[in-house]
Amino acid sequence: AIVEAFYPPGAVAAATMIPPSLWGFNPDIPVVEYDPEGAMALLAEAGYPDGFSEVHVLGMDDAGNVTDEVVDTIPVQLFYQPVTRPYNPDGEGIGEVQVSYLADIGIDAQLSSAGDWSAFLAERREGNLLGLYQLGWTGDNGDPDNFLGYFFTGIDTPKAQEGWYQNAELNELLLTARAMTSQEEREPLYQMADQMVYDDAARLYFAHTGVPLAFRSCVSGYVTNPLGTE
Repeated sequence: AIVEAFYPPGAVAAATMIPPSLWGFNPDIPVVEYDPEGAMALLAEAGYPDGFSEVHVLGMDDAGNVTDEVVDTIPVQLFYQPVTRPYNPDGEGIGEVQVSYLADIGIDAQLSSAGDWSAFLAERREGNLLGLYQLGWTGDNGDPDNFLGYFFTGIDTPKAQEGWYQNAELNELLLTARAMTSQEEREPLYQMADQMVYDDAARLYFAHTGVPLAFRSCVSGYVTNPLGTE
């Protein structure tokens, strides 16, 4: 419903970070279905049958690992992107839908702003967007490492700009794939990596979409940039 309401024709609901048009895409990972009843059942199983409106902030030890110590309790917030991008044409509008869907299952989330785009990126980089936040990506060079490797290497310890996400096995897998030269050998590693991100629910994906282009009727023969950099 989000893709149909907010994205241009041709956009598809996404299951993974790597788009279907790029080698390394894992076709076996399903798009997460809208299932409020299933979500409420999982919440009840986790001990939150009535949902929640606050989350705990955990501490870190001297080695930089997240501990079980609760250092703060904060409201659930969803930070929306303050700019228009091909991958997110209306951050605030999509955010309003997100928080309404969360409310439907008992999660009381506040739609929040982190300021302008520079401030938003700075807060993300420092790991200050605690809770939920929107982000997206337009690839630079057509290599899967530019998607998964860019975001998820360096997560052998908690990575601030990835919401303090930590997965040493995923980090090692991506570093191995980056050092290899055979596309045939690298591809299954990126498919494995996307499966690991999916299993961790490190991110939930909205859509894959192209960059909309408009032409006068007299234009013909234009070849689009495969990286969508127009």
